[in-house]
Amino acid sequence: MSYTDWETVYAGGGDEQRTKTTTTTNLRTTVVTRCTFERTTLLNGYTSDGAQTCTEISSATTELDPTLTTETETRAGDNPVVTTVALDDVVTTETEQTDPYTVTTYVDAENTTTETEEGSATTNTANRDVTTTTDHGDNTSTVTVIRYVDTTTTTPTTTRTYRTRHYTDVVKKDTRTITTTTPVNRVTYKDGTTEDINGSSTVTTGEWTTVQVSQSQRSENILQSEQTTDVVVTTSDAGTQLSSQSVSNAYTDNDINLGTPTENMSTVVADHKTAEYNSNSG
Repeated sequence: MSYTDWETVYAGGGDEQRTKTTTTTNLRTTVVTRCTFERTTLLNGYTSDGAQTCTEISSATTELDPTLTTETETRAGDNPVVTTVALDDVVTTETEQTDPYTVTTYVDAENTTTETEEGSATTNTANRDVTTTTDHGDNTSTVTVIRYVDTTTTTPTTTRTYRTRHYTDVVKKDTRTITTTTPVNRVTYKDGTTEDINGSSTVTTGEWTTVQVSQSQRSENILQSEQTTDVVVTTSDAGTQLSSQSVSNAYTDNDINLGTPTENMSTVVADHKTAEYNSNSG
């Protein structure tokens, strides 16, 4: 028998194989013999042979092609790395972003607007008597009393002053890139297989940048001041005459029918009380 050299099995993880060949010799022997026997012929024409006696005359041996049998033997072995080649780095880039957020700015209008709102009015009535004296010039006058009904309506009125504020809402979000760089080496093993092995990755983070997603405008009125005042309106009816009477006019120092006043007259009452007055007054 014979053996081939041990060889590494491809993708066998280091196993080795060899072929075992077994050779078997084949011989052919040729023998020449001579046999004799008696044959009897019967009356009916049939024959009968007796026992044979054989004698070897010659013998020859010839060698034929041998028979070859092969089988594969396997054994465990080492599978070391035989070559290492650096490949291009694997670079992946992803974008990180924040949730959207809103930045609001505003500008107030230069002018203001006012709004007036009337509340529930209340109504009160009151009688008002007016006395009128008409002098007839003959020391008599006519006194007339007229009653008027005054109706007073009070309405609370609220005045509000507004200034319009114009808003601008800008929706933004912040983004940045994250780059991961991974070195890759391709190793070849003894069995002919290859493997790509990643090295330690390096992560590079970019700076945050702000991008605008959308923009919208809106406005609202901002209350600047509020003042409530009562608006009072009073109306009167035509009036109803309650009485009318003629009266004599009372004398006064200025009465036209009086004479000339005494000069330097004392205004002290006691100076004018005589004994007669005192005795009568008790």
